[in-house]
Amino acid sequence: MKNKKKILVLMGGRSRERSVSIASGKACCDAIKKIGYKVFKYDPIKNIKNNIKKK
Repeated sequence: MKNKKKILVLMGGRSRERSVSIASGKACCDAIKKIGYKVFKYDPIKNIKNNIKKK
């Protein structure tokens, strides 16, 4: 692929299913990378905490 498409995988969150969401999100990321796409992971909880620490 010349111009790799970019894909954002949303995973995590605040529910009791957080660990399942993270595990399945990572599996999706691995599979998407294997077929040649550029993958970004986004966990709203983790990203919010990082943004707060920066301020």
